[in-house]
Amino acid sequence: MKYSLIRTFGYFIDGIWTAWGGRKRIEGKQRGNLRRLLQEARQSSPYFNKLYAHLPDTNLVKLNDLPVTSKVDLMGEFDNWLTDRSLTLAQVREHMGNMDMLGVPIGQYAVFRTSGSSGEPAVVVLPSSVLEYLFGLSLARLSLRQLRMTGKIQKTGTHLIISGGNGHFAGVGFYKLIQGLVPRLAKS
Repeated sequence: MKYSLIRTFGYFIDGIWTAWGGRKRIEGKQRGNLRRLLQEARQSSPYFNKLYAHLPDTNLVKLNDLPVTSKVDLMGEFDNWLTDRSLTLAQVREHMGNMDMLGVPIGQYAVFRTSGSSGEPAVVVLPSSVLEYLFGLSLARLSLRQLRMTGKIQKTGTHLIISGGNGHFAGVGFYKLIQGLVPRLAKS
């Protein structure tokens, strides 16, 4: 997995620029993101291609037009909905069966799981582009108060991660992933 601080910085700048544009720019960005996601899902996922077959052209679809899916449906069709056809649920489960692999990507993907509190644990697969996007936007949304608090916590030399259970959950798994990809970020 290759993580780019430059792309993260680009998303940070884009997040600030979008927010400065107000509601109209934010909604335009949301529409563009939805269109790109729908296009990719229709092209690369047999499950979503079939599920979205009745929908109009991608440029005309609104979020509330999309059919609802559930964790049970998605986990039952994992190998058909994932847009990268080379990664299978069996591979992911084998990887997550080894706690030494916590925070270690499978090729180009970070993998985590949910606790299954609703009755069905979900597997979450994230490419580096999603991690860069989420981290960049998170930085763009930080307030001065949050930055000051982060600085105070860093001065104590204490790191705190709250994560439930013994498994590949996102809390500690994400921290270990960042430690491996960008050690300087994990130290801050």
